[in-house]
Amino acid sequence: EGWPREKADTVGVPNPHVDARVVADGEECDQGAVGELELRSPHAADRYWGDSKETAATFEAACADGEGANGADDGGWVSTGDLARVDEDGYVSIEGRKKNMYVSGGENVYPAEVEDAIADHPAVAEVVVVPVPDDQWGQVGRAVVEPAEGATPEGWTPGDGDPQLTLGELTDFLDGRLARYKHPHHLAFLAEMPTSGPSKIDREAIAAEFGE
Repeated sequence: EGWPREKADTVGVPNPHVDARVVADGEECDQGAVGELELRSPHAADRYWGDSKETAATFEAACADGEGANGADDGGWVSTGDLARVDEDGYVSIEGRKKNMYVSGGENVYPAEVEDAIADHPAVAEVVVVPVPDDQWGQVGRAVVEPAEGATPEGWTPGDGDPQLTLGELTDFLDGRLARYKHPHHLAFLAEMPTSGPSKIDREAIAAEFGE
């Protein structure tokens, strides 16, 4: 069957012989709620070679409770580290990485969602959101932006800020797009995002420089 147009922003449904579920705090989430995606299949690996720490985090932390897809006893669930939600038709949407999530005022904030909204601003080429400490809210977001081509004058440096994007302007832009608790409280700029591979932004390097 073809992929429904309204599901274009999902990653689809599990393949045959693969079970998928979304869990939080050791319990399976209600439909539509965000949690960590776990997978189970007769074809899944069951450990990392020579890495007991990653094996424990990925394979042993997930529950091994019962039979897998099509009745196969596959040894349990694999923690993917991805935050996801499953809709009423079984389509999975990825919301970001679990390790990147932060809590602001008791609410979970998923940087990927915030980044997608900020990236729609015409002055933004790339953006990464990292958490920073806050006395009132515990943690808040700092948006680290690489300005779009032509958005800054000749001779511009990151310390100058961006004349086309201030924190106040960004807040106004995000109103109606994101709940207020998800809005970044801080804004920083980079001339170019660091990368850790072909076209892969190095989030760890950005967090080390601009995060908590």
